[in-house]
Amino acid sequence: MRHSCPRLALAALAAFPLLWGAAALAALPAARPGYPVLVIGGPFAPAAELAVLAGGYPVGPGTGVIGQIAHSQDPSFLSRLRDGGALLLLDAERLSFVTCGPDA
Repeated sequence: MRHSCPRLALAALAAFPLLWGAAALAALPAARPGYPVLVIGGPFAPAAELAVLAGGYPVGPGTGVIGQIAHSQDPSFLSRLRDGGALLLLDAERLSFVTCGPDA
């Protein structure tokens, strides 16, 4: 017996991980001005450097594995981070609730 839609099945198999990944990213808490931000930079834009160049300061003892927590009271801090090359900006204050649960 031969399948009538092998291309459709392959397309569905290829699209599922992409859709799942996009939904997972959309569920993460977005950064808010005036609150601590988890800055995830690319390979050519280290997160700690991005934070300083955008007018903020790093929070914590060092750079994390995936990024750097940074803070600034300047309302344009987030837009300067994006312009500087940050790949993802997350609300560091609410991120512990997402990753560790409500008792974090």
